[in-house]
Amino acid sequence: MVLNYRSWQNRFGGDPGVIGREISLNGTSLTIIGVAAEGFDGLSFGISQEAWVAYMMYGQVHPIPDLVLDRRAILFSVVGKLKPDVTREQAESNMQAIGSALAERYPTPNEGRNVTLDPLSRLNPTSRSTMALAGGLLIAISGLVLVIASANIANLLLVRAASRKREIAVRLSLGAGRIRLIRQLLTESLVLVTLGGTAGLLMALWARDLLWSLVPPLPFQPNIDTSPDIRLLGFTALVSILGGLFFGLVPAIQASRPDLSAELKSGQQREGSIRKLTRETSS
Repeated sequence: MVLNYRSWQNRFGGDPGVIGREISLNGTSLTIIGVAAEGFDGLSFGISQEAWVAYMMYGQVHPIPDLVLDRRAILFSVVGKLKPDVTREQAESNMQAIGSALAERYPTPNEGRNVTLDPLSRLNPTSRSTMALAGGLLIAISGLVLVIASANIANLLLVRAASRKREIAVRLSLGAGRIRLIRQLLTESLVLVTLGGTAGLLMALWARDLLWSLVPPLPFQPNIDTSPDIRLLGFTALVSILGGLFFGLVPAIQASRPDLSAELKSGQQREGSIRKLTRETSS
């Protein structure tokens, strides 16, 4: 048996003397001959094996030993390393020839079967389409929520800019440039979306831990890495900045084009009404 690095740490405390120790697995005595490198969890997507045994011991340790004799059953992922002078296409052609020979020798269990070689970095072909569909759906939902939230924030910025028309009109009449005002309003919107993007990232991390806590006990250890990396942080920052620029530019441009005469007159009328109301209240 070869132990998983995590199993070696959790079950044996990282004891280097574990090599050569015998343990019982499903009633079969096995000898530990090594520990896999840290970070290697096997070849099954989403599942982390705690240990590996030789193929010839499969029938002794598996709860359904006869399954290994079923030629129709798909049980293993086969990985090979190409020779320096052999291309993937050449290796695939040779494997397909072997597959055709097996299909002629065992026509019933090998019906409809063929051989395809894929780079090890890619998902298993049987789960690739499912993962692509799930990932695309999540991205579409996230994009829809982003558009709705950004549109709402743009409306709020328009309302806020409308309430500041007199302030902007006064600043323009005093000589402030439109570019400077637009830059200021864009800076305010960027600060807003930066705070929103940071809060969203923190909420995503909290929700990830919450969802993992709701996963029921499983007979295997999942090896799906959901920890954020620099690409995720960079994508979040980029989306936040672009969203702030795109949805904050229109309110900023609109707010920088007020009707100076109308806004200043309306401001004087409001101030006159306030002073009149104050005198009547005082009297």
